[in-house]
Amino acid sequence: MDPRSYACVECGAQFEFTDEEQRRFEARGFAPPKRCKPCRDAKRRRQAGPPNTGGRGGGRRREGGEPGSAPAARPRDPATMNPANCTVCGEPTEVPFQPDGVRPIYCLPCLKQRTR
Repeated sequence: MDPRSYACVECGAQFEFTDEEQRRFEARGFAPPKRCKPCRDAKRRRQAGPPNTGGRGGGRRREGGEPGSAPAARPRDPATMNPANCTVCGEPTEVPFQPDGVRPIYCLPCLKQRTR
């Protein structure tokens, strides 16, 4: 394979796609890159988002946060509720997922009793 030259779609700079990179991309089933190495790295950093705040992941923390503190809660979209009948008592209830008929469905009182 011969080295190829491409223009980066983000910064417009010309970059070389070396033989070694071509083999690595081909082995992994990737298409040739559209971005130069610095722009690819920047895109990965943008997609990764903020650093981890606890649990596994190297103990990194956000600015002003305490180590191991919970991340700020993101607003959630209201779930679409679907009607269903409780598997235990047969009472009608609503669940935030599409019932598949395989997994059991519990109304709130039956769920609380089951999780005690």
